[in-house]
Amino acid sequence: MSRGPRASSLRIGVRALAASSSPQSCNVTGDSQPSVADVQQIINEALGALPAKNDLNGDGVTNVIDVQIVVNDVLGFDCTI
Repeated sequence: MSRGPRASSLRIGVRALAASSSPQSCNVTGDSQPSVADVQQIINEALGALPAKNDLNGDGVTNVIDVQIVVNDVLGFDCTI
């Protein structure tokens, strides 16, 4: 699945705001591609069994939302919420 940059805009009244993003990788283990090993690592981080290094949604902690992001990526969806 190709994951290129995305762009869009949001119009509020007369003002349009541009938004763009480049999908990040959910390959938290650093191997060749997202896999079950990535899911296990992010679960361990969320549970505190490993140091929390992968806060994928940027909320300040590694938690169930980050786990869902990695699961989605392994299933072939974008690495986003």
